[in-house]
Amino acid sequence: MSAVEVGELKRAWNAVQAGEFRCPTRVPAPEPEMAVKAASAGRPIQHESWQPTDTVIPVLGCHGWAGATTVAVALATVATAPARVVETCGVAASGLTACATAELGVSSEGWSRGTFESAGLEHATDLFAHPGEVPPPTPSDKYTLTILDVGWESSQLFCQDSWVTQTVLAAPQVVLVTSATVPGLRRLEGVLHLLSEHTDAVIAVVGPPRRRWPRHVRHSLGAKAKEADQSGHLVDVPQDATLATRGLDSSPLPSHVLASATKVFKALDLDLFTPTEGTP
Repeated sequence: MSAVEVGELKRAWNAVQAGEFRCPTRVPAPEPEMAVKAASAGRPIQHESWQPTDTVIPVLGCHGWAGATTVAVALATVATAPARVVETCGVAASGLTACATAELGVSSEGWSRGTFESAGLEHATDLFAHPGEVPPPTPSDKYTLTILDVGWESSQLFCQDSWVTQTVLAAPQVVLVTSATVPGLRRLEGVLHLLSEHTDAVIAVVGPPRRRWPRHVRHSLGAKAKEADQSGHLVDVPQDATLATRGLDSSPLPSHVLASATKVFKALDLDLFTPTEGTP
């Protein structure tokens, strides 16, 4: 697959703003069985909007397997206010299915609920062809912070309007997660250009510490990412060998991952949710 130029990404985003959506015509319609299942569950295939009453921080992976779900769970774990992770991808792509330390059942909207330590977890139980099929999160007055684990590739997210897209674009700040690789930093730069006119981004780069990046990786840091770095909005997240091979489960997250999540919160400048000094 050839690399996507930044100019093409900008033109695509301008088309999104103008309502000229080309991608939805290419998105396959839901299979009849899925439509029947959705109808029998009492919810439509296309959902219009979500009106959250709590603070929402979207977490968007710049590419597959970047570690966005791990970062999302770590953020909810270290937050000092009651927090939950809401994962908006379909069940086949979920990274939370083995994460809960306690299962709390399935809501009427089709969300599987659970907890991980003090944080709430919600993930879908259906398959979705595109973000517009995802039901809005379950209303709750238990949490004051929702970490929205977007779970969709950026072209899927921005080529069709949905409550997920609206929430990402309306958020004052977004956490972007990528890998400390040349392709990872290239994808990061493209997503930053898509978001630059709408929201600030804090970047979590999963991999070795900056001082150990190979020269060709350091030189791949684009202009937008360098601006974020100079503003203190680029945070290293150490890659954990156990997480890399086993994925998320009910085991506690490593302390160095939680420490990086605390740094992300500090970069977000959300004092209400930032742990005090001395906590992980």
